[in-house]
Amino acid sequence: MISQYTGLKSISWIRGTTMTLETNSAAQSSVPAVTRAMAILDLIAAAGQAGMNVPEIAKSMDLAKSSTANICAALEGEGMLRRSDGRFTLGRRILSLAGDYLAPPTTFPSSTPYAGVPA
Repeated sequence: MISQYTGLKSISWIRGTTMTLETNSAAQSSVPAVTRAMAILDLIAAAGQAGMNVPEIAKSMDLAKSSTANICAALEGEGMLRRSDGRFTLGRRILSLAGDYLAPPTTFPSSTPYAGVPA
């Protein structure tokens, strides 16, 4: 389950499997579009290489198709999603961010003061 969201939403897949996503309602989020975008990324990640098209995502998320298309287009523009034959899968930027997260921390020479910390 995705701990950064509150509330549960059960999603039935076209393939016949069911998944439960934790979602955050617009009333509980200070930035609902970001919350929806994260939920869409989670949903597409769960779909794997088969991906999902806009109507499937909209139905699963209970969102308007136009809103879903706009969010997916923004995520695609940022490299977070890629589209092939009308279906979205995770984009290469996800891998880039994961690599940055997993990279060993940058070490600073002891003579280099950190920002805001006296030497």
